[in-house]
Amino acid sequence: MVVGLPGTGISSLLYIILALAMPFRELGRMVLHHKTSLDRWRCIAMQVFNAGGIMAGLWGVGWLLTRTAREAVAHGGASAQAVEALPRNIVSGPAAHLALVTLVCIVAAVEIVSFLSSRAGRRPTTIRRLHPRRAA
Repeated sequence: MVVGLPGTGISSLLYIILALAMPFRELGRMVLHHKTSLDRWRCIAMQVFNAGGIMAGLWGVGWLLTRTAREAVAHGGASAQAVEALPRNIVSGPAAHLALVTLVCIVAAVEIVSFLSSRAGRRPTTIRRLHPRRAA
């Protein structure tokens, strides 16, 4: 996660992962259930292209920020070693790994709670009216 940079948060990462997984899920549906349609594939293609656009935009912004940072360090009188020590892309690397690890921990926690609550025999609660409506 890179603070202040749209598209680098957990929700964006989840969207990208789910959008890129859609074709595989549809292929499984097609093989197992022999069901698919052209409209579904159009929707999947649109989601995959959106995810690709987000990733390309993030890479471009990261590249541009890194290039700007390298120029600033170089004009500040830093040595060539200091300039080379900067990452090639600010968005990639530890920030991306941290977002992925955070997302995996959240999904794992939700799955554990779901498993434990279903194992305890709890059923979803229903909303009941405390006072029945009276006819006017």
